[in-house]
Amino acid sequence: MKTIKRTQIGGDHYKDMKIQPLEFIHANNIPFIEGAVIKYVCRHRDKNGVEDIQKAIHFLEMLINLEYVEDLCDLSRTSEEADEQRVCDEYGFMKGKDIGDFHP
Repeated sequence: MKTIKRTQIGGDHYKDMKIQPLEFIHANNIPFIEGAVIKYVCRHRDKNGVEDIQKAIHFLEMLINLEYVEDLCDLSRTSEEADEQRVCDEYGFMKGKDIGDFHP
């Protein structure tokens, strides 16, 4: 009888890993977005190269959008003012305003 851990559909890019990303993600109760980042970073050399790195970056950008964009917009103005304003503009927020006040 074959075991689930030894079965991989669509390639063998995880089979030689000492700890498969799914096992690590599950054992540590890692949320979906973070788990996807781990998966793409672990497999990029053996599967899709730079495309997997771009996917990981995309998931990280989604995480920022979902969980941190307000924090970025509320930061004190620093030498990185232009970058912070770009993030606020990109996601439709204004510094110091509540997310409920806006409809991007």
